[in-house]
Amino acid sequence: MYISILLVWYILDYSKEIEKVLKKTSPQILMGLSCQTDDFFGKQPSKKIGQGIEFNHYSPYTEGENVKNIDWKAFGRLEKLFIKKFERDSNERFLFLFDTSKSMLFKGSDSLYSKLEYSFIVAGVLTYYLLQSQHPIAYQFSNYFTGYQSDRKDFSFFVEQFEKLNINSSINWEFQENIHRKGRKTVLIFSDFFEDINFLVEKIKKLPELHSFHFFHTIDNSEIDLKESDITKYVDMESGEEIVTDPSEIYKIYKEEVETHIKILKKAILNSGFYYHKFITNNKIEESLMSLLNS
Repeated sequence: MYISILLVWYILDYSKEIEKVLKKTSPQILMGLSCQTDDFFGKQPSKKIGQGIEFNHYSPYTEGENVKNIDWKAFGRLEKLFIKKFERDSNERFLFLFDTSKSMLFKGSDSLYSKLEYSFIVAGVLTYYLLQSQHPIAYQFSNYFTGYQSDRKDFSFFVEQFEKLNINSSINWEFQENIHRKGRKTVLIFSDFFEDINFLVEKIKKLPELHSFHFFHTIDNSEIDLKESDITKYVDMESGEEIVTDPSEIYKIYKEEVETHIKILKKAILNSGFYYHKFITNNKIEESLMSLLNS
């Protein structure tokens, strides 16, 4: 069971918050985002050879190239080795998927934003730059799906979704009905992933390999490393259950459980050929964006 301190939820002016991040972000990061957001998500070589990309042409095989891309049928006809070359669809679609469970409302004493606010602002910045390339983008919160939009003027539409959101549930793993349409999708999942680890691993294993998945593990540092202090009351933000205890008595066990949870989660994601990004909400958002570009 994961426990967090309850806080009062309030609505940020996300448009202003995103604008603040853009102004604070150095020109180097802004240039990197404008050039690499599309590159990072849209044109990144697939870890699953030949999937989600269109065949473009053949070229003679040279030593060191991936033998999985050799066309053996062509070899049988021509007795020469040829490699299949692929390229991605430039109109690749992006689905932003948000965990809106109550645990995402947690904000540590050293953090400017709750986990949900942090996720929204990062997503807003990425949305801004992806729309500059006119990529179709959609958001999904629980059962609410926005539909795909691709015009730059639609940026305000997406920001408005944050401001009228109802906090109700964790990730809706039935979101796949919104990606099983023609063409490859890139899915960006924002969550603290504070669910049963076996449940999460099974869901990750069942995700379709055709699409690219980026998992943004958004957590507060105080949830990873409990401070050893006086008797403290903890409140489970999902169930409302309260526990009063001395952190020093559970510190070691809690820390080991959380580290094991994160380790298993990350391994499941990477072993499936997907991408794992850990965002600590105590860090400045512009620093997290830079780490994303350098990953």
